Amino acid sequence: METATIEQEPISFVELIRGLERRLLEARFEGHNLTLQTSIIQTLAFKLGCDFAGLSLNSATLEPVSQAQAQHAMQFPAELTREACRTRPRELRLICIYFFTAHFFQVSTTNDINASLLNDYVLGAQLGHEHVNNLSEPINISFWHNQSLEGYTVNCVFWKEGASKQHWGVWSPEGCRTEQPSPTQVLCRCNHLSYFAVLMQLSPVPVPAGLLAPLTYISLVGCSISVMASLLTILLHCHAR
Repeated sequence: METATIEQEPISFVELIRGLERRLLEARFEGHNLTLQTSIIQTLAFKLGCDFAGLSLNSATLEPVSQAQAQHAMQFPAELTREACRTRPRELRLICIYFFTAHFFQVSTTNDINASLLNDYVLGAQLGHEHVNNLSEPINISFWHNQSLEGYTVNCVFWKEGASKQHWGVWSPEGCRTEQPSPTQVLCRCNHLSYFAVLMQLSPVPVPAGLLAPLTYISLVGCSISVMASLLTILLHCHAR
């Protein structure tokens, strides 16, 4: 029974995330941008035209989020809208969803039990219903931190859906390059849009198979209530627009 619960729990979350993405893409608002947030989730929506010249977002200039203590940033190149405008020029909608909890994106395999996400941040972006990939100018995602990364292997990763039977996706480094411009910054340069994070991997230590399911279950249940409430709050705000 416990195993079934672990496998089913993320499915409801992915449905909520998809619902949130859909609401943000359809939301009507005045001006060029919209911001909705809770203590652990921040959502942004932007109206873009085919004259898009690029966009830089930095947490220092955004509304503060109580759970987000470390700075982060995303930089989108002018090339972002080029393919979509070539096929059918129109107004486009760029949405960004920032999770300041890793609960939705569990590292759930035996090999990854010693892995964690830097700051527990997951920063995502989507351009309408377009599949944006193979950009010649990368999207730059910066994660600042105040912790020592000594002893860790650090990789920029994106959430690859449908690649796991136990969860709704896995972390993959495909299309991303990892740089560390300073001891307190990790820079991810990725050629596509998705949900991004920095995966920190310690030297592997065997974990008994019998402990893996209970540990995962406790982790999921421990955060479910607050995370679900945050998602529903933003969905209700979107629905009201």
